[in-house]
Amino acid sequence: MKINKEEFNNAIKEWIKYLENSSALAKSDSSSITECDAYKKILSMSYGALPLIRELYNRNATDFVSDIQNYLKAGDYHVFAGNDINQLFEAVEKLHRREFVLSSIKGHGLIQLVSEIMGNEFKIVPKRIEGNVTSMEIYTERWLDDNLEYIV
Repeated sequence: MKINKEEFNNAIKEWIKYLENSSALAKSDSSSITECDAYKKILSMSYGALPLIRELYNRNATDFVSDIQNYLKAGDYHVFAGNDINQLFEAVEKLHRREFVLSSIKGHGLIQLVSEIMGNEFKIVPKRIEGNVTSMEIYTERWLDDNLEYIV
């Protein structure tokens, strides 16, 4: 089942906005990250979302912050003055917030998505890395790399 990439990206943007505007990231329970409609939309995409989930691990927040894209295009140099510099600082601040939110999605949300989509087929995680979010992320990426061709 092939998923519309734009629909997936819109759900990711919606998820990012949800986390930016809620207290979910302040809670100690990581399940609060997945308690939103955007997560459910991606989950409903089922197996077809897995290649896009894998691709998301390679993306960063600049893909989701149009303000900064307007300023920092490759080979495009600006001289900043007055309000321009304030706009740049606001865009950079937004980028940092977005990067934090995206890392939370990658660290907790995507692992949970893959687990829910795959069920018992996704053997979550060796005991030695349990609780280490970075290692679990890497494990999930590698698992997807090793298994996507058999699933989708």
